[in-house]
Amino acid sequence: MESSQKPKELYRGVTLSYDLIKSIRFYGVDIVPYYEPFIDELGRKTDKAGNEYGVYLSDNFQMSSGIYANTNDAVGIPVDKDFQMRVSGQPVMIRIPSVEVLYRINPENIDVHRPWITSYLKGTYHEDEWVTERIPASEYSVIRLTVGQDLLHDKENIDVSNITEAERKVKKIIERRKKQIEALYLELKKLPVSKRYQLDKTDIDIFKDVFGDNGVRYVDYDDVGLNSGNDYIKYLISENWKSNNETIDYSTLRFIESIKQKMPQGFTVDDLIQALNNEMGLISLSKDNFIQKKKMNNEVADTTNFDQRMARVSQLIDKIKNKIRTTNDGMHMEEEFGKVVELPKRKLHKPIISESVKKVVILHDQKQKLQEMKQQLLDEEQKRKEQNVTEQEDLIEEESQGMSM
Repeated sequence: MESSQKPKELYRGVTLSYDLIKSIRFYGVDIVPYYEPFIDELGRKTDKAGNEYGVYLSDNFQMSSGIYANTNDAVGIPVDKDFQMRVSGQPVMIRIPSVEVLYRINPENIDVHRPWITSYLKGTYHEDEWVTERIPASEYSVIRLTVGQDLLHDKENIDVSNITEAERKVKKIIERRKKQIEALYLELKKLPVSKRYQLDKTDIDIFKDVFGDNGVRYVDYDDVGLNSGNDYIKYLISENWKSNNETIDYSTLRFIESIKQKMPQGFTVDDLIQALNNEMGLISLSKDNFIQKKKMNNEVADTTNFDQRMARVSQLIDKIKNKIRTTNDGMHMEEEFGKVVELPKRKLHKPIISESVKKVVILHDQKQKLQEMKQQLLDEEQKRKEQNVTEQEDLIEEESQGMSM
């Protein structure tokens, strides 16, 4: 049974779209409904659902925080409502994120009461709700402010200790994200529908590295110093993206992203080069196994795929080493007085196999030897059987000749 006694504290949780964020202030002004009322057949002012028109509040903090102020994947203005794509098989719409605002209200000096609800919604009415015509700016405070997630960004909580600065920051973040999301949308439009329907988490991670905050498309790596291994990962992504902007080489981007996911936190450029060399070693090992298997079956081994993968890794290593060298040369440019340093011609790197990979190789060699020994024993057994059959046939033939004599 709901109580009509005014509570000591009320809450208001709202989710504001990009259009509202642009057009209204959510702090420092009286809170009123965001749209003009509708008039029902009885001449009453109603909201869009047909309920009492006004500013709704709640005496339930959890409902206000978790339900009313909640920007999930389905909240936000679509960039293009007709644009279709899927991520890991699930339909996804590219949206400009919304903003969650959670207010705490002092109702002492406000005329609040229980709202009347239209008849067909009474079964879904939440008994925690209250309504008023307006909330004076002096009677509320913002206790949570969150920019919602979108395809390129996670949720971002904003410090509300300085609410005026927080409001400016939110609007700045939303505008920045809008530009990034629209740039991604234009790129995705270039993809065939079949490709857009086969995207997965790795593709989204690539898009974040390219279009998200500090994305590589906004950075000129000729003018930026590279220090960490992650800096060089971004450099490789940038080089691949900008040099093939019309026909993006997603296979190489996915490979770079897979290497990034394997690296430990705080990895160095030396760690990155070692990881790439390890990959080279594994590809080389797989190639050798493939050739051996084809040879055993008297088949021709087409190693084009392995060769292309090894060339790709080698090119990435080259780019890193050349970047390191040109950066170091640039640091000593004044001392060199314009001396031109000739970079080495690109060549395939000899795989440098780490201890962990060596263990894999040793185990594989042992397994291969066991398979070869097993196959040898089977071949010898087959030869013995064939020899026994031949001897039996010879014996039968000799006996039949003796009988005929």
